[in-house]
Amino acid sequence: MRGMGRVVAVVGAGGGCGASSLAAALAAAAASDGAGVVLVDLDLGGGGLDVLLGQETATGVRWADLDGLHGPVAAQDVLAVLPTWRGVRVLGAGREPPSASRSRVAQAVLSALRDGTDLAVLDLPRHAVIGADPVVGSCDAAVLVVPCDQRGVAAAGALLVALEDRGVDPLVVTRSQRRGGLHPLDVAEALGTRTAGHLRHERTARGDVDHGLGPASRHGGAVARLGRELAGALTAGGGPSAWRPDARWTDEPWPGDRWTGSWSAAERSAAERSAAERRAGER
Repeated sequence: MRGMGRVVAVVGAGGGCGASSLAAALAAAAASDGAGVVLVDLDLGGGGLDVLLGQETATGVRWADLDGLHGPVAAQDVLAVLPTWRGVRVLGAGREPPSASRSRVAQAVLSALRDGTDLAVLDLPRHAVIGADPVVGSCDAAVLVVPCDQRGVAAAGALLVALEDRGVDPLVVTRSQRRGGLHPLDVAEALGTRTAGHLRHERTARGDVDHGLGPASRHGGAVARLGRELAGALTAGGGPSAWRPDARWTDEPWPGDRWTGSWSAAERSAAERSAAERRAGER
């Protein structure tokens, strides 16, 4: 049974597309607004969030420390021993391989964390969605980060079907390539959906992580900005169904929709030209 908190998964439709960074940015943005937030690494055994956030040596428990739990789990008992990053409690995977009981323990812990926080953000691997991991069904919404290339679109199509089959509302974010790639509008059209935002390549992101600063360390950066936009939408109540298209797009019917959020002026102009060319071609 679901408690009062909300659970939002962030899933990448391709490796290295920034899903973990966006999950962290979303969690940090919600926490900065006063919400009680926990960020959970479910790529168990990968050690990803600890490295990404510069938390490898931070004091606190990881998933391996919870493997021996039995019976009911109290949220406050878990939250009290987790490391904190920018006001967010973080349950990292660490470097220990997952135990045989990890799936059972994860379900019990996540159920408790839902009741003990305002928002739980899950960094969820693709295989958990495709493999119908029970954790997926506990999510209220999922942010799907889609690389703007053919492989990303193909993977996203399968992930969207899997999420919808589990009753999870998907919210699509496109991710630009460093060079070339598909236009975000073409990605949205191929998937038959609108997008909730566009994540531009951030040149300083890798260096920030390598220096232990973590993602979204620059307030005006692309990841931090999109994290704030998503946090505002997903914590306002209602999830993706409450993301009002008329507040994010013009009223023109597809394919003339124009994104008014995270794109640069040049990207917005290119999107409008692309839409105009499509309209001209359909006449």
